[in-house]
Amino acid sequence: MPRSSSGKDRGQILVLFVASLLVVIAGVGLIIDGGFAYAQRRGQQNAADFAAFAGSDAILNGKDATAAALAAAAQNGYTDGTGNVTVTVATTDKTVKVDIAAPHDNYFLGAVGQPKWQVSVTATALAGVGTRFMGVAPFILSQDVFDPVSGLPYAFYADSGNPIDFTKTTGSGSDSPLTLTNMAWTNLGTGSVSSSDVKNALDGSVPINASLILNQYIGQKNNGVKNDLFDTNSPSQPSVNTNLAGEDVILPIVGPPISGQTECFNGAGAPDGHTVGCFRGWALFHVVSATKRGGGDDGTITGYFVTGITRSASVEDVCAVTDTACLGTFHGSYVVKLIN
Repeated sequence: MPRSSSGKDRGQILVLFVASLLVVIAGVGLIIDGGFAYAQRRGQQNAADFAAFAGSDAILNGKDATAAALAAAAQNGYTDGTGNVTVTVATTDKTVKVDIAAPHDNYFLGAVGQPKWQVSVTATALAGVGTRFMGVAPFILSQDVFDPVSGLPYAFYADSGNPIDFTKTTGSGSDSPLTLTNMAWTNLGTGSVSSSDVKNALDGSVPINASLILNQYIGQKNNGVKNDLFDTNSPSQPSVNTNLAGEDVILPIVGPPISGQTECFNGAGAPDGHTVGCFRGWALFHVVSATKRGGGDDGTITGYFVTGITRSASVEDVCAVTDTACLGTFHGSYVVKLIN
């Protein structure tokens, strides 16, 4: 008697149906779960970008870049160590790199053995002072104004209600600040400082090149007072009071040689014989006013610090000479941009 094969056929059809269903689920899952994962990645990337920016801003303000980046990531929904989220921050003196890894829970693909995907993103921000554009004030102040641990200015020098007089000293050794309340002129290490150098930097007609290396000597080299640079009493003549009063300006900060060195460097990084006036970083300073004292005496710049010191060299990548985004920038301009 012939035997029916309908049971066997039904079994084969069921296997084919299940296999087909799994293929359909996988296809739908790729579309739906893939779309949700892409949306998560976009938000996650935004969080990494913001975190890198926050860290770079902290560098420029002399604060903890890692803490700032982690806080910004958490504010955007990604807290390190919570919900299997990992936020990793790596810093240099001018960059902050943030990596965020977080799981994505799949809705459909779990049925085919893919319950989770790991979504990873990265962002790197570069921060600093542009080296080839108008913006650096042509005078220097002492790093002793700043707390060596936090990098922030001591409260006495950051009180907007009680600005400090920084006075130009005269005589031997006055190429650089001799005390916490002294100042000196600079053309950022490009030779003996002339009044013309400083005036050109003040009004931006010939910006000085701020491409410095740490420990580079940027003092005056001539002990000059240059009385007319404090205030010319004429809006048409460049001076600190005429051009910078009321402005936040970027200042180069100087001190003794860096650790491990006994002398400042020249622009090529070789010892140059100076033991004061070594470039140690940048800070933002608010100029209240400037006054000269008589025909041949010293002068004073009055103001207070707005930020801490960023202990980094200038960043040529921030505003290269061909970077049109930096055109028109002037005193007080820091730059932060994503490079990855």
